[in-house]
Formats: sequence, C-alpha cells, structure tokens
Amino acid sequence: MKRLMLTSRLTLTISLFTGVLLAVLTLVAYLEARNALYNATVAELYSTLLEKSAALDDWVAKAGQLLEDVAGSPELSHATSTLLAAAPAERTASSAYTDIKAYLRNWAGTEKRYQSLEVIDAQTGEVLVASQDGEEGKSRLGQVFFVSGKQAPFIQNPTFDLASQRIVMMAGAPLYGADGELIAVLGGVLNMNQVSTIIERRTGLRQTDDTFLVNTAYLFVTQPHQLTDPAVLQRSVHTEASERCLQHNSGVIEALDYRGVPAIVAYRWLPERHLCLITKIDQREAYAAANELGMLMALSGGAILLVGSVMSFGLAHSIAKPIKQVAAAARAFGQGEIDRRATLVAEDEIGLLATEFNKMADALAAETSQLRRQSEHLFHLSIDLVCVSGMDGYFRMLNPSWSRVLGYSEAELKSRPFIEFVHPEDQPATLTVTAALAQGQLITSFENRYQCKDGSYRWLHWNAASAPEEGLIYAIAHDITERHAAEQQIRAINERFQLATRSAGMGIWDWDIQQDRLVWDERIFALFGVAEPAGVDAHDIWVQRTHPEDRARIHAAIEQTLRDGTELDDQFRVLWPDGSVRYIKSNAMVLRDDKGAPQRMIGTNFDITARTEAQIKLAQRSQDLARSNDELERFAYVASHDLQEPLRMVTSYMQLIARRYRGQLDADADVFIDFAVDGANRMKALINDLLTYSRVGTRGKPLAPTDCEEALAYALANLQIAIAETDATVTHDPLPTVLADEHQLVQLLQNLIGNGLKFHGATPPRIHISAYLTEQMWTFAVSDNGIGVEPEYFERIFIVFQRLHAKDEYPGTGIGLAVCKKIVERHNGRIWVESTPGAGSTFYFTLPAAEPDNAAAAPQSS
Repeated sequence: MKRLMLTSRLTLTISLFTGVLLAVLTLVAYLEARNALYNATVAELYSTLLEKSAALDDWVAKAGQLLEDVAGSPELSHATSTLLAAAPAERTASSAYTDIKAYLRNWAGTEKRYQSLEVIDAQTGEVLVASQDGEEGKSRLGQVFFVSGKQAPFIQNPTFDLASQRIVMMAGAPLYGADGELIAVLGGVLNMNQVSTIIERRTGLRQTDDTFLVNTAYLFVTQPHQLTDPAVLQRSVHTEASERCLQHNSGVIEALDYRGVPAIVAYRWLPERHLCLITKIDQREAYAAANELGMLMALSGGAILLVGSVMSFGLAHSIAKPIKQVAAAARAFGQGEIDRRATLVAEDEIGLLATEFNKMADALAAETSQLRRQSEHLFHLSIDLVCVSGMDGYFRMLNPSWSRVLGYSEAELKSRPFIEFVHPEDQPATLTVTAALAQGQLITSFENRYQCKDGSYRWLHWNAASAPEEGLIYAIAHDITERHAAEQQIRAINERFQLATRSAGMGIWDWDIQQDRLVWDERIFALFGVAEPAGVDAHDIWVQRTHPEDRARIHAAIEQTLRDGTELDDQFRVLWPDGSVRYIKSNAMVLRDDKGAPQRMIGTNFDITARTEAQIKLAQRSQDLARSNDELERFAYVASHDLQEPLRMVTSYMQLIARRYRGQLDADADVFIDFAVDGANRMKALINDLLTYSRVGTRGKPLAPTDCEEALAYALANLQIAIAETDATVTHDPLPTVLADEHQLVQLLQNLIGNGLKFHGATPPRIHISAYLTEQMWTFAVSDNGIGVEPEYFERIFIVFQRLHAKDEYPGTGIGLAVCKKIVERHNGRIWVESTPGAGSTFYFTLPAAEPDNAAAAPQSS
C-alpha cells in the first residue's frame, strides 16, 4: 500500500488533532453552560413556586378573617335578626333588608376581595339578601360552604361552577344573634381575579415563563400567560407535570407543557387547597445562551480546523528543524505547558504554521483559564468541604467551607498535619485510607470526626481520589453531624420502643406480602389467648379468633392501606378459648419497593380491653348525664313557665284589689295587699334569676375571641337608667380581647357593675374596671366605693340565695353573684372579692387570653 505523502499526513494529523480537541472543548463548555443554566432556571422556578404559594395562603387567610369580621358585625347581626323576626310586609323588614344589602355591597365588588356576599337563612338555606342582584331566593341547602359555615368560618377549595361555567371559591361563616344563637350563614364568592393577579405577579418577565393553578379535575384555575382565550378555564390540562403534581408530589421535570412545547416545569402540590401550582419556561429560551455558545465555538473550531489544514499542506516543503521545533512546542502544550509557544524562525509556511499554532494555543489557553476560573468559583462557593492535600499529610488548598464549619482560619489548617484534627479514635482508620489513596485507590463513603476550634467534633463523609504522579490527594467532605445525631436518636428511640413494647405488653407482627407469610412474636399469641403452637399458621389463628363481625371490616382496612399507602389504625375483637371477648388495637405500615409495590406490612397489636370497657361505661354514663341534663332543663323551663303564669294571675288580681279597695278597708288590709303584690313580684324575679343561673352552662355559645371594650359598652347601655338615677361615674382602663362567650361576658360585667350601683353609701357610686395579664390569663378588677363586705362573708356572697341585707334595704334575689361565679367557672377562671367595710369592694375574676403569643405586649401584674 502506498504511503501518504508528508503533506497529506501532516494535514490529516493536524486536522484530526485540532478537530477532536475543539470538539471536546466545545462539548465540555456546552454541557457546563447548559447545566449551569438548568440549575439557575430550576432555582428561579422554585423561588416563584414558594412566593406564589405563600402569597396564595396569605390571601386566603385574609379572606377568611375578613368574612369572619363581617359576620361578627353587631350591625349585620341586629339587621338580620330584625329581618328574620319581622313579617315581609312590615316596614322594619324593608329597612333591615336595605341596611343589609348596603352593608354587603360595602364589602363586595369587582375590586374587593369578595366578588359577592349573601346572608343565608340557617334553617332553610334560602338566600335572604345578596350584594349581587338575582341571587336572592336561591337555595344553598346542602352546599359545602353553607353546611361548614354553620360551625365556623370556612373557605371551600376552587370548584367548577356549572351555572356560571367558571372556577369559583365559596366561603361561609356563622352569623349569630344577640342571644348567641345561630340565625344565618354569611356566604361569599371570592374574587378569582385577585387569585389570578397573585399567580401572574412576576410572570411574563421572560418571553416564555408562565405560572398557573390546576385543580384535581385537571382544569385551569387561573389563566395561563401564553393562552389569552378565557375559554381555556374550561379546558383540561393533562401534562406529565400536572399528572405527577395531582398525585400529591412536588418537583421539577423537563417535559412538554400544555402547548406541547418542550419546557422546564416545576410543580408544587398545595394540600390545604387541593391545588397544583405549576411554573415553567421553554427549554428553547432557558438554554438559548448555551446553544449560542455551542454554535459560536463550533464555528470557531471549524475555522481553526480549516486554517490548520491549509497550513499543514506546506509543512512538507519546510526543513526538519522548524518542524521539530513546532512539534516540540505542540508536545509541550499537549503536556500541559499552556504558556509554551512555537518559535518564529521564518516568515514562510513553517513560520505561518507556528503563528497559527500560537494563536490556537492562545485561544485554548484563554478557554482553559476560563474553565479554571469556573472551577475556582465552584471550589469557593461549594457548601461542602473541598481540599487538596499532599502525600506528606498537609493541606495544600482549602475552600472557605472549612473555616465556616470548623472555625479555623486557612492558615491554621495548613500549619498542622491534617491527622491532628481527626478524633483520636478515628485516626487509625484515617491513616489506612490515606495509605490506600497513596496507592491510587478511589475512596468513597468514608466517615470520620474532625475537631472544631471550640473543641467540639463534626462528622464528615468523604469521597477522595489521588494523583500519585503529582503527589496529591483530591477530596470532598460533606458535614453529616446532624444526620449522625438523628441516626443515634433513632437508635435510642428504637431501643426505648422495644423496651416500651415489652413493658406495655405490645405484640409485633410482620407480613411478607410477596411470600404471603405472617410472623408473630410470642406476645401476639398471648393476645389471642393461645400458647405459641408449633407448625400452625398464624393466619389461621387470626381467622379463627377474630370476631366474625369484625373480620370483613379489618380485611377491608388492610386492603385500603395496601392501596393508598396510609397507615393502618383500627381495632377489633378477639374471641378467647374461654368465651371471653378481648379488644385489640392494631397499627401497621407498608414497606414498598422502588416502583411502589408493597413488599411487607409491619404492625403492632396491644390489648385495650380495659380502656374500651371503661370508655363504654363512660359513654353510657355520659348519655345518662346528658339525658338527665335535658330533663332538668325541660323541667326548669316548664317550672318557670307554669309557675310564672299563676304568679301573673295572682299579681294582676292583687293589683286590681289594690286599685279598687285601697283605703276602703282598714289599714291592715292595705298592708296585706302590698305584702301580697310585693311577694308575687319577688317570686317572679326569683324564678327568672334561677332560670338564668341554670342556663349558664347549657345555653352558652362556644368561646371565641371577644373584645371586652364592646362587651362593657353593651353592659353600660343596659345600666344607663340606674347610672343616671344614682349619679354614678363608671371609668375603665383599656380592656383586652379574651376567649369568652360574648353574651355571658356582658351579663358578668353588668351584674358586677350593678352591684356597685346598688350597694352604695351616701356619696354617688364611683366604679372603675381594669385588667392585667398573668400567665396567659387576664385578671379583671371591678372596684367601687360602696358599703363593702365583711371578710367572713367573702365566700358566702357567691352562694345562691345568700343575702347580707334585708330586702327593704337593698332589692334583689341573692342570685346575681352566684351567676357571676358560674359564668367565670365556665370560662375556666375564678372569681373572688377584696373589701373594706365602709370603704368599698373590688371584685376580681380571670378569663383566658385570646392570643397567648401576643401576650408580651399586654400589661403584666407587678
């Protein structure tokens, strides 16, 4: 075979060398740039997801608080009560209707958080008044926001409304009357335009970025940036990202978007809203810089390759020495001497080749310098501990993470052999690994402890490789101190668990699902009332001993656990050989392989017979107590109703006798008539007060944050006549918000202030109310300048029917303070009095704080 000429060989050799070198450099640079762009894009997408998720949660929370505030408005409550109580044709009904509609429109509209609001009858579900025309008279009965809104403020997750053909979010909140009874539900349609505004914020800054919400029906909840047709909100979106997200996952993938365009897509499952938040950017835009860099380097490489091929053609006509000089320069450059250049011996083809070689070397040196700078950036920015050490045991290079983690300066770390920083117990193993690295071995997953400057130790996980020809070791360490501590904690927890199971009589079972093999420990057999038999299948014992009425249910619960991955938490009955029944509590979890297929189910059983039987007895007693309380309440109502009717008749006839015969009979008769009328009136007051006392614990509303300033205003309004008649002065310090029944709080303040108005001396009453915080409980003080109470009566005055004065001196039934005591005790507080006879009294009572976390800003007791 004919050999190629020198020109052809040089041309082919240089072309291949240059082409391969440029191709490798181009590929490396392209892949590095593409990876950097991918990481930056993922970080940007994740940041967008977190910001949008937080903004959406804040918006929903504020919407719920706004609805609760509107529902708690006294004006709305009063107007709604008036509307429900009045006949439709009455003027009061029309006025109340107008007031409610105006109030609702003040809080709803296209620019407000709620697009519309409506008051719904709590009994019938009929819309009484709505801010939006055309909604009144419609029924909300059975709708989720209406049913849940009766109990507490509730915001329903976005759903597709068939009537309006759009995505809506409904909300509901209870609306109580003045007596604390539920009278209506305040419903609202949230403004989805504001949701779209939140999701679209910062969207569109790049050409193809987009952020949107998808519900569990695979429907768009917000308008995508790149789809302007509003009808898209009625279209389903089935992409790989939405499929993964709606399986309750979060992550990032490279996949087709809703337009079928390749994109980088980040998705986040919002469990509290049952929504999927997705943000994306087209791969074309994300990788544009990398593609442009690759194209530019390819064109540059092609140009360099072309020039090198042309120059090589003339090498055959040059002398050997210049060729050797250029070859020597090329060899040196290829061996890493990137500063080496060819000597220009002449301005001929060899000189031109040397010049072009030098240009190529300059370009490659610049590219190498850039790659070195990039490596240095990664070296300095890495959160892991990166180092280069010599075979002599001293560090050569260290990134800043070493100083951050261990606390030493770089100079301190380089001044001593690294083995001196290693825990004494780990030094032998570390020296063994170092020796293996000196032989050129690769070390992965090695762990040891390094001492910090403060004397503590950090656990490090190492991966290392060596270059024996350079005498260097390259290593990277990850700080696993927290993980190591967590593993130790888990081991301790497991040991305590084993001890607890043995102490508590708990049995453990293991079901190999693939082999269908059930294994029990000895305690499980004891729980089923049998000794551990040899050669008997545990499953057969389970079937024989489990109560027939529980088998199907427990089997269904196990199947459900295998399907959806939830933990098994159930109980069943076991029939012992002696005929007794035992109650068993069972908990279990499923272990799955990488594909999600169930492999094993591991669980625990323990005997809850004593607890269950106690719960059954307690439930029976609770039922008996509830039935007794109902009977007592019905008796109290019937007694009060039936007793007051004859009292009204007696009072009426005695007043009639007084009008007709006063002065016509003797003086004794007039006195007797006055005694009879007064006795009937006192009996009526006594029955009413006794009924009030009996209903404190049965007719109260749930405790909720209550503004004491508003409660005091109501109490003073009820007492305004008594205040005017006694020329009294009532003052108060700023009062807090407490966890209370608003109606009972008004009654409590009214009773205590009324006592100060009633039991006063010669000077006009002066009453002052104050409060201070002590250990998450507000202590209130109601002080007066009245007649005071003797110390021996401090406890007696809170007992029903206990009076310290004759009825002709001070009126009353002796139940007021007993009612106060019962109200305070219902709020988990206490009430007491401090008094100086003739100088006045101070009644103290405590109520729980509504917001314990903000207690630091409240006045504290000294």
